[in-house]
Amino acid sequence: MEAIVILSDSQLAQGLDSEYLGYYEYDDSFVSSQGYKANLFQSTTPSNGDASGTVSEKCAVFVANGIHYTLKGHISTETMKQIINSLYTS
Repeated sequence: MEAIVILSDSQLAQGLDSEYLGYYEYDDSFVSSQGYKANLFQSTTPSNGDASGTVSEKCAVFVANGIHYTLKGHISTETMKQIINSLYTS
């Protein structure tokens, strides 16, 4: 099931069919060492009201072996990639 929310005529006119309310922005995409394509996003909202010295929340979305994963954490993009690469290793 997919829910699509159109909040304004201008959003519809621009072809935007999903609204993330400005919480996340695109950060990176990469293919893991196991061959899974992951999309990485980062938070646009500061933590605790102050962004200085705080690592922004990252969110990774990918599908592996038929399972949809969403990983979140206040970590660097490189650390998120390392975590994804560590999945399904023997």
